[in-house]
Amino acid sequence: MSKRRKTDLTAARKKAEVFGPDTVLFADLELGEAFRIAGAELGAVYRKVRRNHYMHDGKRCLASDGRAVKRASQPGTED
Repeated sequence: MSKRRKTDLTAARKKAEVFGPDTVLFADLELGEAFRIAGAELGAVYRKVRRNHYMHDGKRCLASDGRAVKRASQPGTED
């Protein structure tokens, strides 16, 4: 990872703090992990499928590493 990329993610982490302490960056998620877009916590639950891709309504969408997200449980897995 280049020095510039690390700086970009550091700046993105500082910006993400606005959404609360449990906010992470898209780059921090593991493959297959469920998340919601930060700032839209009542919105849809997405799933990370590749390094910069997530699934939305059965379609693969692009996401930047610096996107602020919040981890979520998969729909239907809550007790």
